[in-house]
Amino acid sequence: RGQNTISSTSNKLGGGADVKGVSKPPEIKGGRVRVTLRVRPQTRDEEESQAERAVEVEPETSSILLRRNQWDEDTHKFDAVFQEQSAQQRVYETVALPVVESVMKGYNGTIMAYGQTGTGKTFTLGHLGVLENGEQDPSLKGIMVRAVDTIFHEKEMDEEGDYKVQANFLQLYNEQVQDLWDTKTKDISITEDRQTGEVILEPKPASVDLKDSKHIVDLLQQGEKNRAVANHKLNAHSSRSHAVLIITVTRSQKVQQMGVPPTLHRGKLLLVDLAGSERQKSTGSSGQTLEEAKFINMSLTTLGKCINSLVDTSQGGHVPYRESKLTRLLKDSFGGSARTSLVVCVGPSSLYWHETSNTVKFGQRAIKIENNVRKRELIDYKALCRQQQQQVDLLTSALENAEANRDEVETELVALQAVQDKHEELEEQRNKQNEELMTQLQQQQNEMETQKAAHRKELKKAQDGLTAQLESLQAEIQERQSSEAEALEKQSALQAKLAETNELARKNLITAEQAREQLKSVSDQQEENEERIRQEAEKLASAKEREAEIKMKDFEEKIRQAEARAAAQQGKEVIKEVVKEVVKEVPVPVSPAAAGDADARALREKKLENVLMILQKELIDLKTKIDDMELKHKQEVTACHQSWQQRLMYEMKAKEKQIEYLQKTLEGCKAALQTHEQGVNGTKKGGRGIIDKILGRKPGESDATPTRFVRLCSMFNPTVESSPKWVEEVKADVCSSCSIFGQVEDVRVDTHNPKGLIYIAFGNPKTAHRAVVAIKGHLGDITYEFMSESMWRDYVSKLSEAKS
Repeated sequence: RGQNTISSTSNKLGGGADVKGVSKPPEIKGGRVRVTLRVRPQTRDEEESQAERAVEVEPETSSILLRRNQWDEDTHKFDAVFQEQSAQQRVYETVALPVVESVMKGYNGTIMAYGQTGTGKTFTLGHLGVLENGEQDPSLKGIMVRAVDTIFHEKEMDEEGDYKVQANFLQLYNEQVQDLWDTKTKDISITEDRQTGEVILEPKPASVDLKDSKHIVDLLQQGEKNRAVANHKLNAHSSRSHAVLIITVTRSQKVQQMGVPPTLHRGKLLLVDLAGSERQKSTGSSGQTLEEAKFINMSLTTLGKCINSLVDTSQGGHVPYRESKLTRLLKDSFGGSARTSLVVCVGPSSLYWHETSNTVKFGQRAIKIENNVRKRELIDYKALCRQQQQQVDLLTSALENAEANRDEVETELVALQAVQDKHEELEEQRNKQNEELMTQLQQQQNEMETQKAAHRKELKKAQDGLTAQLESLQAEIQERQSSEAEALEKQSALQAKLAETNELARKNLITAEQAREQLKSVSDQQEENEERIRQEAEKLASAKEREAEIKMKDFEEKIRQAEARAAAQQGKEVIKEVVKEVVKEVPVPVSPAAAGDADARALREKKLENVLMILQKELIDLKTKIDDMELKHKQEVTACHQSWQQRLMYEMKAKEKQIEYLQKTLEGCKAALQTHEQGVNGTKKGGRGIIDKILGRKPGESDATPTRFVRLCSMFNPTVESSPKWVEEVKADVCSSCSIFGQVEDVRVDTHNPKGLIYIAFGNPKTAHRAVVAIKGHLGDITYEFMSESMWRDYVSKLSEAKS
């Protein structure tokens, strides 16, 4: 049969993996029939005929390209498609495994192979993993054997369930149902249960309890010997009947719960190997083989009609199941409650394009069928009877014990009656006490109501007083608000006046500068005039002195002459006349005109002296202000100079530290490299320890767990250098130093802390760690600390508040 044709190419199919793989079928919602397509390898006759390929498989899209010629081709999509090299295990996992798992849970399932004769249906479904020479090849096992393997594997894994696995093997030959394990049972009738709709076979075929997965192989070999086969052009061992393997799995609970009806999960799996559809022209059948082909084609045609009726609802809903025994057996598989998976098998050659096209159309119609999948959960009446019998036994023993203890119970009842009487007396006493307590409670409630009324009056008075206080406070608040508004207006006026005063002071400062320059020019002119007047006075005084000396000498001579003459004349009158004449003749130091000019000049000098005194006073004030400004400017320049000098010293120190760090790192790398080279002789040591020793770091010492937020403590004093320009320069230096290691998201400088704290946010912790190591090598004794994201947010908010 089909095994011979396919087993000749078992190296291509059986154990090999897929070349391109099989795309996983999409998850099926509800109970839709799953349809997959498998392409067999070319036969020797097809290769010798050199016929073109009619089928191209596209596993990635779960579709095939059916080509009749260069101008006629169609694309058809399935749940999954398999190439010629697809392995049996992959086909089983995609097609059958979901159905087998559903059967283990109590659902009915059907796995069926359909296609032209000789396309590999029996190889896919019923291959036993045994070659023609008798050797075992587990990779060639078909779906039937693998399904039983899965069932027994699940049975071993389920420790709470008790399983029973039964099997039947039938064939439909010339519209007669026959038992392949009991050849005496040849014509089996098919009826239906009116309540459940299940198929009933009479007489019942042979049912075998399966022991293990090997047991089914022996049974299938026995059944295959009894199956009808024939030889024709397309297949030397062509199946002449439809084979159906029925596996029933019944699961019950090992431990039953009392009071809960025991249930059974019963799932039925139908594995159907259909005979191939045939054309007399292709097979060359005749005689008995031709009659068998008629019955095969008739049953397959009826199956196609049923599928068309299920898909096309315009036919009135009638499905012709009763026209063939095959469709009666598969009634639950198409349109029923079973989960069905159909494998359509085709050949790749264009010689059989019509058969391949009909097979593909059959699968495309079947994929549209929706089944109403239901779980079969039955009551285990045998276990229920056992459970009820146990309950009856327990109740009987309990009743016997109750009769034995009746006297004790009556005594206890008498005692209980006495206790009940005592309880009634106590109940009466309790009711009396409750009435008294209720009376007292009512009196207390009345007193409390009176007190509440008094408290309400007091609260009313207090509320009125508080309302009056509130109104007075509101009035006071309004007055304060109005006074504050007036104060604000006055403040605005004072600010405007202050601005005017500042402007006037600025103008006065400019005027003072101009007066200073004018005073300087006046002082220079005055000095020139004083020098010129002094020189003229000196010249005039020297001339007058010389003239006076000359005249004094003349007068002295005249006096001597007069004295001599007076002595000669001995008369005083002559002397007086001479004195008068001398007085008349002696010139005055300054003439009247000169005296007038001197008074005018003295008055002018006096006025200039007054103006000069005023200007000198203003000049002194201006000099004082200028000295104060120069002193302040000098202090600022000195502080700035000291800051820049400190910064230059710091940068020089950082450069020296960086050079020293790089030298140490270079020495450590050289030592590590030398140690690594010496490690060939068996003296290898860790280069990391040498680098730690050179850098002054303890062995195994590591930094804290790095994060992307870092806080640095620099050598600057931001309280002295808190200008915006300095802050921007610090940010620019940090960004330029760290950006080579990764992204720098944010930089903040705390200008209110004398420690010079700088907060940096990097793109990731790795970048932060590298940048911090580089900064420590670059800046020397700088300290740093990794921060969490919450700490970063707190410090940023504090810096923003301090800045505002």
